[in-house]
Amino acid sequence: MNKNAINGDFNFLSSLFEKFFKQKYIKDRLLLIEDKEITGWEIWLQIELAFFLDDQNNVMEWLREVPCSMDKRIEKLKLQGIIDFWLRERNKSTETMIAIELKQHKDAKQCIKEMMKDINKFNSLKPSEHSYIRSFWCVGVHRTIQEGTCLTYINENKQGYTFDQNHLLSQEIKGTNFSFTIL
Repeated sequence: MNKNAINGDFNFLSSLFEKFFKQKYIKDRLLLIEDKEITGWEIWLQIELAFFLDDQNNVMEWLREVPCSMDKRIEKLKLQGIIDFWLRERNKSTETMIAIELKQHKDAKQCIKEMMKDINKFNSLKPSEHSYIRSFWCVGVHRTIQEGTCLTYINENKQGYTFDQNHLLSQEIKGTNFSFTIL
């Protein structure tokens, strides 16, 4: 993959998610989720993100829950996987998309473990499916931890994955006890 494209995608997504999590409405909901100890709110997060993406001028196109064929030599149990979002930045390639998996868990260690599983899932897609994906990212929402701790959890859970620390953003969602992490 082209390093400039990957860096551009990381910067684009970092800016997009910073803007998403600055919304008062989203912060208020996260406070309620924590206060009422609500679990299983990943689909809510996906739907809110879909509404948000639809309003962004720099997002040319987005798709949700895109099916992809799995390579049976690697992923023995499934024929197909689902990627949460594919999106295309305006004025970028019309032939490839950015793939995003979302995760949420109040425990940062568990959230990052699940994010790393998704990275491994991406690596088990059929090679023909990769041609449509310019870059693949996981975005997790979890209780706030230090970025160094985040990196420790990543290293504990990576399997055959070369992790570029320059493509890690773990940022507190101000006014809440949550952070979002992009890797």
